[in-house]
Amino acid sequence: MLHKPWGGAVKASSIAKCHLTVGGVSRRFYIFPLMLLLFGLCLGLTCPPQAGAANPGDTYVFPAQSPVAPDGSSQQSGPTLSGNIALWSEYDSGLRKTRLFFKDLSKGPGEPGHALISGEYDGATPEINQAGNRVVWSEMIGAQRHVYYKDVDFSGSFSGCTGTVDKCATALSPDNYWQENPSISPDGSKVVWENGRGHGSQIRIYDFNTGIEQDLYGMPGGDQEYPSVDNEWVVWKDNRNFNDFTFPLNQHIYARRIGSPDAQVSIADNGGSAYASVGSAKIGRNLNNEPVVVYVKAATGYKPSFSVRLHNLADGSDIQLVRSKGRLDGPSINGDKVVWLDCSENLRCDVVLLTGGSQLYDCDHTTIGC
Repeated sequence: MLHKPWGGAVKASSIAKCHLTVGGVSRRFYIFPLMLLLFGLCLGLTCPPQAGAANPGDTYVFPAQSPVAPDGSSQQSGPTLSGNIALWSEYDSGLRKTRLFFKDLSKGPGEPGHALISGEYDGATPEINQAGNRVVWSEMIGAQRHVYYKDVDFSGSFSGCTGTVDKCATALSPDNYWQENPSISPDGSKVVWENGRGHGSQIRIYDFNTGIEQDLYGMPGGDQEYPSVDNEWVVWKDNRNFNDFTFPLNQHIYARRIGSPDAQVSIADNGGSAYASVGSAKIGRNLNNEPVVVYVKAATGYKPSFSVRLHNLADGSDIQLVRSKGRLDGPSINGDKVVWLDCSENLRCDVVLLTGGSQLYDCDHTTIGC
C-alpha cells in the first residue's frame, strides 16, 4: 500500500501510469494518434459544452468552471471561497477604485456580485475564514497600507456596508504604516501579515482570543513575505540577503508552530543559486488532518522548470505533485484537493485542479505515478 500525500492509502496498482513501455521504449507515440481520435470524438459527440471564453480576470469556480462575475469593464483577482460565499477584489478603471465583492453561489448564476463596502478605495488580497464569518484584507489609506477585518454574517439577506472603510471595518494595527498580504486561520482566531515596506519586513500575528499582537519572525537583512496561517502553524517566504542587495538571493520557505519556543522549520530553499527560486507557499490540512504545505520550486536558465511540491509537517515528507516547463504559481490545498495557476502559455494563466491523485494535465507533464 502507498500513502497518498493528502492522507489515506491507495493500492499501487491504482496509480495511473502515463508512459507505458515495451523493451524500454515508450509506447506514447503508438497511442498518440488514437488519443487524438478519441479526443476529437469527445469534443464532437459526447462531452458537455464548456464555458465560453470570458473576460481576462474573470473569477471562476469549480467544478462547473463558469465565470462567477463576468465583467468586461473591470479586472478581478484574488478569489477566495468559504462554503457558498465567493469573495474577490475588483478594479474598476473608470472609477479607479479597487473594491471587495462577494456573491452567494447558492442563489444561482443570476445573482449579482455585491460590494462588501461601497466606499472602499483600494482593497487587496482578501481572505475569509472557513466558517465564513470574518474577512481580512489589505487597504490603501492615503500613503499607508493597513490590514482591516470585518465580521460578517452572509446568511439571509446580508448586504454590503454603505460608507467608508473606517466606518464599516476595523484596522488591526493602525500604528504600523505598511501591512500587506494578510492571512486568516480557518477558525478566524488568528491573522498574520507582512509588516513593513521594502527591506527588512517581518511577519506579525494578531490573536483575537487574547487581543495580543506580536512579531512572529524577523531577520535583519531579509524580507519575510507572503505568510499563510492555519490554526496551529504559519508558513512564509524568507528572502535572505535582500536588504544587503546581495545576489543571488538566498531564499527559504519556513514554518513555525504558533506559541511554540521551537525554532522555525526549514521546508525548502533555493540553495543560494541565481538560477533557482522557491515561493508561493500555502498551508492546509490533508484528509488525515495533518498540516501540509504546498509551494512552488523553480529552476531558470537555459531549460526552465517549475514544480508544485507538497511538504508534510507531520512526517517531514516532501514530494513533487507536478512539473512543467512553463510557470506555475499560487498553489493552495484543502483536504485532497490542490489548485494552482498554470501560466505555461505566458499570456494567460489557467487554474488547474488536482483531486485525489488524478488531475487535468496530459502525459507530457510529469506528475504522481508518471
